[in-house]
Amino acid sequence: MNHLSVNAIAQVAALAALDDTKHVTRTRRLNNRSLRFFEKEIKRLGLEYVPSAANFVLVKVGAGARVCQEMQRRGVIVRPMDSYGLPEWIRISTGTMAENRRCIDTLSEVLRLAKMKECRGLFANNF
Repeated sequence: MNHLSVNAIAQVAALAALDDTKHVTRTRRLNNRSLRFFEKEIKRLGLEYVPSAANFVLVKVGAGARVCQEMQRRGVIVRPMDSYGLPEWIRISTGTMAENRRCIDTLSEVLRLAKMKECRGLFANNF
């Protein structure tokens, strides 16, 4: 069974939303703005990423599952990509600009703390 399947009610709602052209336009604009924001910030952090036209971006962070755990502990949910054969990568979904900023701030904090611990020799392959 596909864990990402959509039920009939959700499908009807999605089709109705597509008829709301103002909503679709606003959503596309926000998504494009969010992707530009993430690309700029991910470059600033010196991380590798996969350019995207979807509502998410893939980012290479090292220990992907561990970064996801640490971000979730701080209230930000991102998805590990190890089940897709990409254990060093995470998937970040776009959101509002406030959510996007919080995501980048949290990612930056988690990576900074991991680097500090690594420099102190407190962990080897994860943190």
